[in-house]
Amino acid sequence: MLNPWIVAARGGAVDVFDQALSLRGRPLDQGELAPGSVGALIPIVSAMSPVQIGVFSDEPSCERLARALLYAAPTDPLTRAEMIDAMCEIANMLAGSVKARVAGYATHAALGLPTFVHGPVEAASSTAVDVVPIAVDDLTAFVVIVRAIDA
Repeated sequence: MLNPWIVAARGGAVDVFDQALSLRGRPLDQGELAPGSVGALIPIVSAMSPVQIGVFSDEPSCERLARALLYAAPTDPLTRAEMIDAMCEIANMLAGSVKARVAGYATHAALGLPTFVHGPVEAASSTAVDVVPIAVDDLTAFVVIVRAIDA
């Protein structure tokens, strides 16, 4: 059985890409997050074990996602700070969608503050990192779920 966070993240990501960014999102069966990927993580805190949800890709793809969120043309200037803010907002929308999807069993969940990450997301001994590849138009984004390992 798939982890419910993965199921919620997969559906939430497609909704965010389709509805908020007007891009076609669809889950992929496989894909690997590159070591140089960048993205944003946001914690979801509830009575259950804490979870972090994020959106990652290579930097040019993150710039394209940011442009879609900001309705910016490919020729419009985009600062790194604007790209970071946009990726944090995309992660925030994703986390909100995931939170709504798990509300039945993750009661009283609250979103924390987003963090932008440059580099690999590695699991500590007490955590697992799940990566869900999502095709977004002609690029690949990755939903990253960092969760506590069930004891």
